[in-house]
Amino acid sequence: TERISLNIPLPNMGLRQLKICGSEPVFGQALAAAYDNTGGTDKVNLTWNRAFDENSGERDVVRYVLWRRKTAPVLENWGDPLSSVAAGFANYLFVDAQNLEPGATYQYQLSAQDCSPKLSVPVQSPQVVIP
Repeated sequence: TERISLNIPLPNMGLRQLKICGSEPVFGQALAAAYDNTGGTDKVNLTWNRAFDENSGERDVVRYVLWRRKTAPVLENWGDPLSSVAAGFANYLFVDAQNLEPGATYQYQLSAQDCSPKLSVPVQSPQVVIP
C-alpha cells in the first residue's frame, strides 16, 4: 500500500457572501428628483442611496426598479417599470430623458428588489415639472 495526499485549492472558498433571500429589503429613504436642461435636453436626474437588507447591508439586493407616471395634465397609473438599475453602489444616479413632454409634470417611484425577487415598500419622488 502507498499513502497519497492531495491538496485541491478552492479559490472561491471564504470569498462568497451569504445571500439570505426571503426577507423584504428595506429602502426607507428619499428618492430625489430634479429637472435638468444641461446641453438643451430636458431630463430628470434621480438620486438615491442604497437600500439595506435584514443584516444592514445590500447583500441580497440585486436591483432597483423604477416607475414613472405623469401627474399633470392628467394623473396616470404607474404602469410598467420605466427601468431597472443594478445594485452594488453606495450612491445612485439615473437620468431620465425618455419622451419627456414639455408642460407635463412627472413623479417617480422606486423599490429595491432582492434575489427572491421581493420588492421593498416603494418610495416616491416629489413631482417634477418639465417647462
